Amino acid sequence: MKQKGKLRYHDIYEDLISKYPDCDYYIDYSERSNGKTYSALYYALEQYFKLGRACAYVRRWYDDIKSEKGGTLLNNLLNDKRIEEITKGKYNGVVYKNKRFFLALYDEEHNLESVDNNECITLFSLTEEEHYKSSAYPKIKTIIFDEFIARKYEMQNEFIIWNNLLSTIIRLKDDVKIIMLANNVNLHATSYFKNMGLNHVKNQEINTIDLYHNPASNLKLAVMRSSFVDKKGNRQKKPSDKYFSFDNPNLKMITEGKWEMSVYPTLTEKYTPKDVIYIFYIIYEEEVLQCEIINLHDNFFIYIHKKTTPIKANKDTLIYTTDYHIEMNYRRSLFKPQSTLEENIIIFFKTDRVRYQDNEVGEIVRAFINFTK
Repeated sequence: MKQKGKLRYHDIYEDLISKYPDCDYYIDYSERSNGKTYSALYYALEQYFKLGRACAYVRRWYDDIKSEKGGTLLNNLLNDKRIEEITKGKYNGVVYKNKRFFLALYDEEHNLESVDNNECITLFSLTEEEHYKSSAYPKIKTIIFDEFIARKYEMQNEFIIWNNLLSTIIRLKDDVKIIMLANNVNLHATSYFKNMGLNHVKNQEINTIDLYHNPASNLKLAVMRSSFVDKKGNRQKKPSDKYFSFDNPNLKMITEGKWEMSVYPTLTEKYTPKDVIYIFYIIYEEEVLQCEIINLHDNFFIYIHKKTTPIKANKDTLIYTTDYHIEMNYRRSLFKPQSTLEENIIIFFKTDRVRYQDNEVGEIVRAFINFTK
């Protein structure tokens, strides 16, 4: 199933699930198009046909599952005759109706001969989570959340919404497998890693698996950063890589599986401590950034870099953070100014007078700004 020509595609069952069959969550993040969604759906269909374990397929936005888009979910598997392979010829296609897929058998002229009585895959979206609460899903034992890492922004309180949806689907069952898939689009834009206590993701090497275990509840998670690799674990080059061989670092996510990052302006001028007229801080996802308002030859700008030592702040030091604080110098939004100073900080951002230590710092600031909006 994994070979297409000479390129070896990722197989989530063989490369991850079969190695750690006792886990409750399987989190797989990687470069685009390495086979993770394809193989996860193959696994789900196998589980349904062999064991009667139906699947929930989840996306963030309703637009991603509504009729036209949702109905194409299994097209690649159909084109490769995988359903016929899984069912040993009993079925060779599907019927799609009301966000549900049913296994089906068609004749040579594509006339429908028979349809399975039960849905094998049901589509859900986080934005419609409230609408599912009155229904029961006793046969769903596999849950796939696709593209759980957002490039731009998540929904407000998304992690809670996701867990509410899980609760609706799972109810009292304890034998559900949850598969979460994503591309390496933005490490700092997702709340899932922090909320799930996945502390090693930032430094996880490609083609490795980290295991997490909560002994109090016996919850087990397997987290894989997958890629195109051969049987010896060596990275494979894709034939399409030639189309993306430019200098933009974002393209490394496509060709090498690196985290996607935008290009941000860095500091080219030298300054001294006496040029710094004010310091404030941004704290986001445990990252502490020092933001310096600098006057260099009557040119004002902000320089932002990582803070590696404890913050030395007083009651007049602004600290932007996602957490709630009762102290008067803390803020949760850059765009709700309470003073002239804060209004001026906004102007720096709006007029592109901000410089960053590197692209990662820029991504952290962008993620915080998206949060504040």
